[in-house]
Amino acid sequence: PYTERHRQELPINAAMLRSLNNNIGKVLQALKAQKFYDNTVVIFTSDNGGLATAEGWPTSNAPLRTGKRWLYEGGIRVPWIVKLQNNELSGSTTQMPVCSIDIMPTILALAGISVDWQIDGIDVLRELDAEDALARPLFWHYPHYSNQGGNPGSVIRLGRYKLIHDFETGTKLLFDLKSDIGETNDLSAGLPLLTDSLYHLLDEWRTETRALMMTKANPEWDEREPVKE
Repeated sequence: PYTERHRQELPINAAMLRSLNNNIGKVLQALKAQKFYDNTVVIFTSDNGGLATAEGWPTSNAPLRTGKRWLYEGGIRVPWIVKLQNNELSGSTTQMPVCSIDIMPTILALAGISVDWQIDGIDVLRELDAEDALARPLFWHYPHYSNQGGNPGSVIRLGRYKLIHDFETGTKLLFDLKSDIGETNDLSAGLPLLTDSLYHLLDEWRTETRALMMTKANPEWDEREPVKE
């Protein structure tokens, strides 16, 4: 069984975050001192999900569910903060879902560089809040086990809805992230057509990308949900 931390109370983790914050400040101050700040783009993001269910579970992702290596939001949602040249759009936010695949095309566009091959992702600044960008599907694929818990599976997000296909159980879980960020209410039984439609898109993506799939289940795997600490 796994324990899921629901309180931020680990001093070591807090000290590391403070150190991170201080050192980011030093980088920004150095850019200003050398007069590069106004013409520099800074993108801050992170590795997938805070570690909330194993190895000392140093952090809480609440109100997000679980953590690293799980397919709930606690395992895949990360910060995305951008400082543009001359502080353009300073203080603004967007509800458009973005992904790490968007970093490269965004930077290329900002630098005025074009390439003659297909790139996954979009120029976030060009598509900011555009209707087609808000409606594009995003995918995650994790077809194996890990020591942090969480079943192998795949995810598709389309707008406010997110579908998790659990390889271990074969189940399809549907959540409305706009009204249920903690993913507590599975809507798949009540919205079967939407569930089937999202699953079809997910399966098409796996086929097109030749995504590797789990070949067999691990009979010794403990698939229980973590106990909240």
